[in-house]
Amino acid sequence: LKKQIVENDTNINDVKYIDSLLDHYLALSVTHPDIYGQLNHYSQLVAANAFLKTRDIEKASKRLVESCTYDGFILKSFGPNMMVAKRFLEEGHQAPVIEFLQNCQSYWYDRKAYIWEEEISNGTMPDFGENLNY
Repeated sequence: LKKQIVENDTNINDVKYIDSLLDHYLALSVTHPDIYGQLNHYSQLVAANAFLKTRDIEKASKRLVESCTYDGFILKSFGPNMMVAKRFLEEGHQAPVIEFLQNCQSYWYDRKAYIWEEEISNGTMPDFGENLNY
């Protein structure tokens, strides 16, 4: 899934494809509860990225925010992947990214989320560092 985010999957503009992909990964996560949080996170990010590319900001925002509603080992330890959030910011959509970070703060206790939220509120693009790669 991370590869699909990074490489902008060739079917990324096909909303039916994205919905079926999301359904597939969310169904898979039920049979793999140990990685549910990660599967949810990345599948929702793929969908958010797709909707962002098709200019459906409402659906894109919903998926971005929902990507941080379930915790998991990777998310608790390293935090969220910020690649899609950065794309939102580059297109001028700060509110969904702030809500996304607030959701992440419920289980990711790193100060970075608070710092990034403040920087975004002040109109600055945060340095997401390694969180662009997790």
